[in-house]
Amino acid sequence: MARFLAIDWDQPALRVVLASGSTSGVRALKAFSWTAPADFSAATAESAGRAFREALKKEAAAGLGVWICLGRDRLLLRDIEFPPVQEHEEPALVRFQAAREMGDGSEEQVLDYCITRPGVLGRESRQAVVLAVKKSLLQSLQAFCQGAGLKLEGVTARPFAWLGALQRGQVDLQGTIASLGIGQRQAELCVFESQKLLLARSLPLGAMLAGEVTRNLALFGVRAGAAVRSLTLAGIDDPQLKTAAAEVGVLRQPASDASDDYAAALGLAHLVSTSVPPINWLRPKQPRPVRQRKKEYAYLGVFLTVAAALVLCVVGFLVLRNKRLEIGTLEKMKKNLADEHKALEKDLENIAYLRDWENASISWADESYDLAARMPHLVGLHLNQLNAKVTLNPAQASKKKNEPREKWVANMNFSGWVPPKHESELLTLQKSIQSDKHLRLSPGKRNAADKKSGEFEYLLDIAKQPASEYRTELIVPKKVEPPAEIEEKKEEVKEGGES
Repeated sequence: MARFLAIDWDQPALRVVLASGSTSGVRALKAFSWTAPADFSAATAESAGRAFREALKKEAAAGLGVWICLGRDRLLLRDIEFPPVQEHEEPALVRFQAAREMGDGSEEQVLDYCITRPGVLGRESRQAVVLAVKKSLLQSLQAFCQGAGLKLEGVTARPFAWLGALQRGQVDLQGTIASLGIGQRQAELCVFESQKLLLARSLPLGAMLAGEVTRNLALFGVRAGAAVRSLTLAGIDDPQLKTAAAEVGVLRQPASDASDDYAAALGLAHLVSTSVPPINWLRPKQPRPVRQRKKEYAYLGVFLTVAAALVLCVVGFLVLRNKRLEIGTLEKMKKNLADEHKALEKDLENIAYLRDWENASISWADESYDLAARMPHLVGLHLNQLNAKVTLNPAQASKKKNEPREKWVANMNFSGWVPPKHESELLTLQKSIQSDKHLRLSPGKRNAADKKSGEFEYLLDIAKQPASEYRTELIVPKKVEPPAEIEEKKEEVKEGGES
């Protein structure tokens, strides 16, 4: 919610309320008073504003929008009656009528008005209340706000601030009601009917105030032909005033907001937050230019329709042309991309060939090392042959795009002899080979040893694996005992030599 200042301009002490308002209501954040200079005028207004700015800094309220209400004693009020006219002609007629009643002094005044009885066009006259304030005072207030670094958003009459106070106090505003507010120098008696201002009087403070209130309400009842239903005391607790009317409602602000001295400022803040004040001398109602006739509007409508159709045609043509250019550009891009793709197909084939070649490469040094580590360490065991070759043809494999790749890319064939009694050691070799996932005993091949002769032969299929996966460690025993068969053969050789 936006914060703003509401000032009850009642010299010498100005009542200031810092408020935060919305359409649902107003919340008073802070209330304080500030004493204006006794010689306040257009010449001293700006310097007084600078002094007021220092006070605002202490209250953390500098640089805000501000609304000001002026007391009844600073205003000139006239009730006027005029024939009903068109809405755009009304401000000029009201100003003319008010100038006639005010005389030459109207040129030095800023006028604004609000309707009290609307009337019916051509049948009943309308009534309005015109409120005027001196131009010099309005200029002084503008200079004051400029010096204070505030944005003056509106200047209105204090009677409407009392109306805001009644609204804020949730007083029943139906019918004709009166309110009495107390200022620093005088009291103000206001009469409203359906929230429209009918009467505003300045009354002197003192013991005769209750009698003056009763007399003015009686005179109003005689003149208007309707009695005041109730009298609401704004910020007053006086037993004599309570008996001035048959029904009296007492308006009091909560202690958290401010004391009764700030009733007008709080009412102004509530009025500004929930509605538009009927009077604002910063933006008074002004005559408006005469509306054009219906025929002229019809011609204007036809012209605008034709112009809009032409504009749409031009815009549509330009959009269509741009879309065609975009389609042509996209077709060229598509053709270029197709040519590039065709040129890259050969490269893709070469890359696939290189990938298959890489997958078919085997580290034979590591495979030989692992085979040596797996072989049993027996005296007399020896290999007769060891053959190894790559079985995967990269050129053929690269053409099989949609078929799964062959896992086994090479094989190794080795054969040898082991003492027959130690053929069981070859079972350990066979299990070691089968436990390695990148090796398998080739199916369809007799992978075993001859128990009688001790000969053995194995054919292994080999899959590609990274160098980091070759982890088999070759452990050479310190001493290997020769088998008994070897010792017997040695003895037989020695004896044959001796004989």
